[in-house]
Amino acid sequence: SKLVLVSAPAGFGKTTLLTEWLAARPAGPAGAGGDRLAAWLSLDRGDNDPAAFWGYVIAAVRTVAPSAGENALALLAAPQPPPIETVLTTLLNDLAPVAGEIVLVLDDYHVIDAREVAPAPAQPRRRPGPSIRGARYPSRAAARRHALPVTTR
Repeated sequence: SKLVLVSAPAGFGKTTLLTEWLAARPAGPAGAGGDRLAAWLSLDRGDNDPAAFWGYVIAAVRTVAPSAGENALALLAAPQPPPIETVLTTLLNDLAPVAGEIVLVLDDYHVIDAREVAPAPAQPRRRPGPSIRGARYPSRAAARRHALPVTTR
């Protein structure tokens, strides 16, 4: 899985850049091997509630992989939902059989500040690994504004 953070002030074209990048890459229907599927979720300050946030994320994923996320949504809707880690593990298990890559864009993620939704990284990496050699690391605050990596193969 990969994480790409696009960060710039308002009006600098982040949304346009991502829209054009997604349009330039070949996409196909869910289940077609090797295809890239793109889901988009636009966020606002009202999405800081963890159950609502993850429900919206799952709903966005289901737009490109309709068979995924049903079990995770059921867990979120339970009278006493389990820890969010359990819900996300269930979602990832649901995504395992999906062929191709899923790109999930969380537009305006910077408005999410609820610790239950955007926890600070436990131990930030100090040196880039082979896939991100030469990368610059953002500040701790910027690291909290990341996209959820959802990639299956």
